[in-house]
Amino acid sequence: MAGRVTGTVAVLVTLVAGACTAGEPVAGDATGATSPTTATTGTTSPTTKSEPTATTAESTTTTPERAGAGPSSCKRVTTWDFRPDREPGSSSDRLFQARIGQHKCFDRVVFDIDGTDKPGALVRYVDVVRADGSGEPYPVAGDAALEVIVRASISGYPESTGTFGRPGNRLYTAEDLRDWRTLREVRFAGFFEGQSTIALGVRENLPFRAFTLVDADAGISKLVVDIAHK
Repeated sequence: MAGRVTGTVAVLVTLVAGACTAGEPVAGDATGATSPTTATTGTTSPTTKSEPTATTAESTTTTPERAGAGPSSCKRVTTWDFRPDREPGSSSDRLFQARIGQHKCFDRVVFDIDGTDKPGALVRYVDVVRADGSGEPYPVAGDAALEVIVRASISGYPESTGTFGRPGNRLYTAEDLRDWRTLREVRFAGFFEGQSTIALGVRENLPFRAFTLVDADAGISKLVVDIAHK
């Protein structure tokens, strides 16, 4: 990873990823976990972190199916921390999908971009996530909020409101996530001057990691955010 970072909405109810590292299944596009279900909308300083490499993309289905993780799959969680993750650069491609998944040791959110240019990104804890430009606050469920800035435009915009609907739209609600360990809510916070902002509601301030992947075969890139269960 270059630096420590950081229309339909597809939701992974368990973790499935097209990548893995020595003995650790990687979820989220998800791997180490399951088939996704789909939901539709109207729609500090950087440090270095190790990350898996991409292989293939996950196809979307509507049947959740929990998958187990290997015995060593929690090793890397102990190296995560609370500092911002940052990826330099930007992409002219478009963010078209957000997915979530569960892993044995963390919850995962994956943002899919329609193209193979890695997007720049910033992921960090904030008091409240605000829209770029207007400064409008978008509070989320949970005792902590992760701001995710993806330096890519939204698919469908400006021709329409875009795949995520209007700013403030809840892509996944507190009710939807009531049985999840860490993730509490996913909320779109708007698009402004080539970057998209998403608010993640988290149970409390917990260690996380963020990284980008490229799936050349599928012609997409991904921003992956993993939030530890403890």
